[in-house]
Amino acid sequence: MNDTPKAPEYKAKKSPKNIPGFTARQVALQFLGYILFNRLTFDDALLKTQAETQWNNLDNRDQSFVRNLIITSLRHHTKIEYFIKLYMKKSLPRKAYQAHYILILGAAQLLYLETPPHAAISLSLNLADSNDAKHFKKLINAILGKINREQDKLRFLTLTPEQMLPKWVAQKWQNYYGEAITLQLAKAYHTQPKMDLSVKSNPQDWAKKLDATQIGDLTIRLNNRPAFTQLEGFADGEFWAQDAAAAIAAHLFDDVKGKNILDLCAAPGGKTMQLAAMGAHVTAIDISKNRIKRLEENLKRTKLTKNVTITQADIRKYEPEQAPTHILLDAPCSATGTMRKHPEILLLKSHDDVTKLKKIQAELLNKCIDMAAKGAQIIYVTCSIEPEEGEKQIDSIIGRRMDVALEPITQAQLGLIGEMAQLKISPKGWLRILPNIDDPIGGMDGFFMAKLRKI
Repeated sequence: MNDTPKAPEYKAKKSPKNIPGFTARQVALQFLGYILFNRLTFDDALLKTQAETQWNNLDNRDQSFVRNLIITSLRHHTKIEYFIKLYMKKSLPRKAYQAHYILILGAAQLLYLETPPHAAISLSLNLADSNDAKHFKKLINAILGKINREQDKLRFLTLTPEQMLPKWVAQKWQNYYGEAITLQLAKAYHTQPKMDLSVKSNPQDWAKKLDATQIGDLTIRLNNRPAFTQLEGFADGEFWAQDAAAAIAAHLFDDVKGKNILDLCAAPGGKTMQLAAMGAHVTAIDISKNRIKRLEENLKRTKLTKNVTITQADIRKYEPEQAPTHILLDAPCSATGTMRKHPEILLLKSHDDVTKLKKIQAELLNKCIDMAAKGAQIIYVTCSIEPEEGEKQIDSIIGRRMDVALEPITQAQLGLIGEMAQLKISPKGWLRILPNIDDPIGGMDGFFMAKLRKI
């Protein structure tokens, strides 16, 4: 059931049935198809859903339901696939992807959203009628019925990593991290993270105003998940969404106030805004015109445009006027460390993607070292938990080049407070963060960070 065809493009359908709840499920079916069939990210699929379906006919409550249903279906996708197969004698034919998606959505509602069984099952059958899945109505009814009757049993099954995670990462992580940590990573994958904010100043005051906990020098974690854009202070640009782990990178430099910082692969700008708020003069470079537009919007809202210069360029071809002394490279990566926020990442990526990306990362790292001034600080960051994009990448560059050295990161540089500050720095001096941190306030995204010095 995982060999769904990738072409032709998944097409949206109109909702013919005047049944309460049907239009929301129809939109959700199309939304899921854009991700699993067309291989779009959640954000890109949402834009397509808003443009090509009856999304705008849904009220706010139904739109929230659709978002939640899709995120839940993606987060628990591998488990749902396993549960469905328990009740099937043979896999669905390749062309029956609509029936496949209807089963996923129905199971997600029954197992994780506490949707009344009658609504979840009957509306799934309505979807089958309207989406080229009529021949599978009996099968859909039977499987969802069994899942409903045995949902307590399914929730408490002891599962292996392969039954909880896409195969390519389950095997890979077990080989590198071991089974125990891989099971912790799987648990993290199935857990909705809390939202962290980076604030420009007065973190204690903002923590009180927004019902949050201060976990870093300028990082607070919301205790609930309100509408981000409706928060007090959002319109005034007092903060931006940024995971606590991502916020560490800007703190790894020595004092940046008044310094010129080259922020590479900068968009959408979390680290750019941090550095600007800390008093640095930032040159932010990104290759993507669309991503730069988001960066510009974020800088405008936070009123941090004054000390930032934006350039669209391929870093590999970029030539600075002067050799930079401070470089932050947030390299393009598989982003598997963000799997809690973007569960589709593990479904859309593959080992081949990691192989391609590690080549690009090596090229960018070499470029940074080549153009850096002697004595320059280079911070290398990826939001990936794949060793090829982190530990092995740095080991390789240090082994190949004599003009760069690894400078150990210290605990005091992390910019975190309380229990969050107890991250373990490797004996080699780099920082590996896994999104399975089992602390009382919810862990962080997965990241790798290393500090290099040009010699």
